[in-house]
Amino acid sequence: MLEHAGKTPGPDNVDGYYSLNLKVRFALTALQVHAANNAVAVSNVIAKNAGKTGCSIVGEIGHPIKNISISNVRINFDGGGTLAEGLAEKPELVNEYPECIRLGILPAYGFFVRHVEGLTFREVELSYNEEEHRPAMVFNDVKNLKLFNFNAEIANDALGQLVLQNTRDVFVNGCSLSTSNLFLRLEQICKNINVSGNSRRGIKTLSA
Repeated sequence: MLEHAGKTPGPDNVDGYYSLNLKVRFALTALQVHAANNAVAVSNVIAKNAGKTGCSIVGEIGHPIKNISISNVRINFDGGGTLAEGLAEKPELVNEYPECIRLGILPAYGFFVRHVEGLTFREVELSYNEEEHRPAMVFNDVKNLKLFNFNAEIANDALGQLVLQNTRDVFVNGCSLSTSNLFLRLEQICKNINVSGNSRRGIKTLSA
């Protein structure tokens, strides 16, 4: 079932603004934002049984998606992801539309984000039906990332609730760590990471 309130035009300098009221049940994936989209705001989304794949926000090398805002979103996934799926590297789909069926099962059960500049998550809650061993979110080559009031279920042996790879200028505030021993995992080169005002802290940095 899909209920869609429609598209609300944004300011003159915004080329794609969406103010949504969505309720989704039994979907392959709840949200996708890909290379052709810029300046998009998605809000007020509730999804249940949203498949195993995960959601994706994916640009291209040298052509990042810019200025994305996601707020007031609650997504329940089927779950069942493994550690191996969480470690899998996804190929760059040069000159191809990087939709979820081409990327397959994503390395994050919630959001897999790659090649993005300017991204804000606010009031986002992620959960699953079957235990997930993938991170809730993976950010690869992301600049200017902000997370406010984020909460996600995660297994104790997952790589972390959030995984940052080659990501910089990050601000995380008001987020909660439910079960995992590791909240934030930094891989490769990450710079200017600011984490404050969260209920618990656990940060691990790995060399490139």
